[in-house]
Amino acid sequence: MLGNVLANAESSVKLFSTIIYVAIVATINTWPYLILCLILYFLLLFILKFPAFKNIRLLIAPLFFIVAISAGIILLDLSAGKSIDRGLVLFLRALNAIYVLNTMISSMTLQELLSSMNSLHLPDIMVNLVGFTLRYSDILSREMARMMTARKARGYVPRKSMWHSSTMKVLGQTVGVLFIRSYERSERVYHAMLSRGYGGSVVPARRRKRLQTLDYIVGLAVILIPLTSKMAELGVISWIMPWK
Repeated sequence: MLGNVLANAESSVKLFSTIIYVAIVATINTWPYLILCLILYFLLLFILKFPAFKNIRLLIAPLFFIVAISAGIILLDLSAGKSIDRGLVLFLRALNAIYVLNTMISSMTLQELLSSMNSLHLPDIMVNLVGFTLRYSDILSREMARMMTARKARGYVPRKSMWHSSTMKVLGQTVGVLFIRSYERSERVYHAMLSRGYGGSVVPARRRKRLQTLDYIVGLAVILIPLTSKMAELGVISWIMPWK
């Protein structure tokens, strides 16, 4: 049963604790304590027997931009004779936030995620934006795959490099056609939603279950990880429990 604790925990509790986690991590200014957050979170996932690297491929795109920005800050600081702490802190903050969000969201279904956002009284436009983005990003990726398969069936052979002129031309045409198709599809979907009574808000039809003790334990454990690191950074722990 322990292996299903995180997946079976109430989604609103998981989302709330994740938001608190990210908010506290954003205030930590020392990179060793940010690493401590990651270590403690890995330990929590290990205790709950949740796959720590589930959907890890989804982190590649956002981490690419974070690494680029952090590397730029580090190079600027080094050229100015400063330490690399600022860039390292930015990278570790982003890594904490992205990784925790990835693991928590991967433990929910789309319906659970939207329902939990709605139960936390987040704006309808945010709930709609998240729901539509997650639904149709998968549809568009499949459409892109079909278009590339059709091109290969017509004899298209990709070059060794993406920067080759012919490859760039084909990719540009493909993205352009995909944009037009996605726009047309969005219009059809929107009119279909209007005909079914869509009024600008989506209220997921899911009955909230009664919170159990394990729900509170999971939520509290997630929040305590960055809170402990922040207290250690501020010296509160050493003040409460002095070593001497």
